[in-house]
Amino acid sequence: MVIFGCQVRADGPSELLRDRLDTALDYLEDHPGMTVVVSGGQGPDEPMSEAQAMYDYLTGHGVDGDQIVLEDRSSNTWENIQYTLDLFQSGAVEPTGKILAVSNGFHLSRIRMLWGREWEGTYTLSTLAAPSSHLPSRLSMHLREPLALAKSWLLDR
Repeated sequence: MVIFGCQVRADGPSELLRDRLDTALDYLEDHPGMTVVVSGGQGPDEPMSEAQAMYDYLTGHGVDGDQIVLEDRSSNTWENIQYTLDLFQSGAVEPTGKILAVSNGFHLSRIRMLWGREWEGTYTLSTLAAPSSHLPSRLSMHLREPLALAKSWLLDR
């Protein structure tokens, strides 16, 4: 499982990131022991890396820290994928051939597109859509995501 990062605030994960984490926790209840990669670096306005905030949240909700691997260098979706691939290639994560990507539904099209550029035929990608419970964030992301998708389609290689 790879959980894609999102904004972290002084009081912890943003609403959208909590939605992703809670969705992952629900899945992990039925799949205990699954390795989890938490992927996200630290933005200039964030108190810690997104990966560290996700690690803290998951372990605070009962996930064994030994099953969580932090990818804390990325600053965008393309880097999330690149640096996660590095973890697989270095042996830090034992890949099974099947990867479950967890993010909000509006983000999954871009993840699938970018994943296919890098890992097509190597790993089978499944996605798990987290609900977007916070209306202002959901509206903002639905406006932002088409532009991000176009930018990634053109520039992320």
